[in-house]
Amino acid sequence: MLIFAFVSVLGFDFLRASALAKAANFASDFAAMLLFLSRGSWVPGVALTLMVANAGGGYLGARTALTRGTGWVRAFFLTVVGAMILRLGWVYLGSR
Repeated sequence: MLIFAFVSVLGFDFLRASALAKAANFASDFAAMLLFLSRGSWVPGVALTLMVANAGGGYLGARTALTRGTGWVRAFFLTVVGAMILRLGWVYLGSR
């Protein structure tokens, strides 16, 4: 959703929007970890594993986006969003 906002509201291309969304996601994850740490309610194994996975995914995603270009990022993003819409529709219609 953040990528959509960066593209539609701020006018960024998909490559730049994807990079900014990754940075914002990392910042929010870090802030959440600090909040949980300050409250004494964090599980170090889970928190550190998720942090490493997020950083690794961000690195691989950014590297792939730079290699393949903004057209590929746009197509991949729209494919994932389309799949999510189909899945949510399937779950919604199946629960009726």
